[in-house]
Amino acid sequence: MSVNIASILDCREVVSSADSIAASVNIPWKDIENGHRSFELPAREDSFSVVFEHSLCKEEIERRADFLLSRSWTVDRWIPDEGEEFESLQNKKNKEIDEVNFNILFRPNPFLMAAIDEIETSCGGGEIKAIDAGCGSGREMLYLTLRCWQQVRRYTPTYFFMSR
Repeated sequence: MSVNIASILDCREVVSSADSIAASVNIPWKDIENGHRSFELPAREDSFSVVFEHSLCKEEIERRADFLLSRSWTVDRWIPDEGEEFESLQNKKNKEIDEVNFNILFRPNPFLMAAIDEIETSCGGGEIKAIDAGCGSGREMLYLTLRCWQQVRRYTPTYFFMSR
């Protein structure tokens, strides 16, 4: 299994496997707008492309672009889900069937990225557990979970103060 850093946000509400795009992450627009999954978006300095329903009117696309821009995200391309550009993205689908791949838009902590292979190798391939200290958005725990790590418990800063 591998976890890939994607550069395409697919914000369509419903995406079938036939319509999916390699190296993309599907987060329905409503989950971005209401903040439920905005932590999955990339760092603000990393640009990305957005795939959207071709049926959206120009005003809605502009509203979505303004929403992301007002929160300092940079979209380099808006791609409707029909047409030549979309079809070329679909043709780049990962052909490897024997390996499970997960795509994420964000980059986990650089220290974690630098050490992850060594940590997993030193654990001998067995089950690896991690404690989530609850001091952030949960990006690193999501990354570890996608790599089959087990979350032991989610602590919050309040827990640490109350346990003293």
